[in-house]
Amino acid sequence: MPGPAYDAIVLAGGRSSRAGSDKLGWTRDERTLLQHALDAVATAAHVVVVGPVPAGAYAPHLTWRREDPPFGGPVAAITTGLDGVTEELTVVLAGDQPAATPAIPQLLECLRAGVDGAVLVDGDGVRQPLLAAYRTSWLRGQVRAAAYGASVRSLLIGASIAEVPDVWGASRDVDTVQHGRALGFGPFPAARES
Repeated sequence: MPGPAYDAIVLAGGRSSRAGSDKLGWTRDERTLLQHALDAVATAAHVVVVGPVPAGAYAPHLTWRREDPPFGGPVAAITTGLDGVTEELTVVLAGDQPAATPAIPQLLECLRAGVDGAVLVDGDGVRQPLLAAYRTSWLRGQVRAAAYGASVRSLLIGASIAEVPDVWGASRDVDTVQHGRALGFGPFPAARES
């Protein structure tokens, strides 16, 4: 049975400072880290990727936008991404989470209960608001009311949020070369097609 219609915002505008190079361009199986993350939201009606436009071919249902100011942080990126969202539900995903795919249907299913959002909770009990599904109207209201520099976690204070245990390891992200290698990614560009 198909899940509910949704749009997605994929955050891809960070500096990759701990990684030492643009980690979203690191590859596994000749596909970039960003491409692997985009697989998780392949069923979205539309995907807004917030960050610089990379070289390479990407699906036509993607829109690229840059947050203002550049490197303004996740709340600024979500605000920018919401300009391209039209569905009532929005998945928010960090571009450095290549294993998020199995979590998305469960997050969306939780929204049927009428909550404001559903977030993945990692093995340490920490909420992962950048691997989550939200009601679009609620998310818009939260980012409009947020102070400049606010954290994404602060948007959830006082909200009705369902927590989904990460039984898949979906919240594993790539912050360093060591994290990348542990997930099979190397800090080198994808092979170009001839």
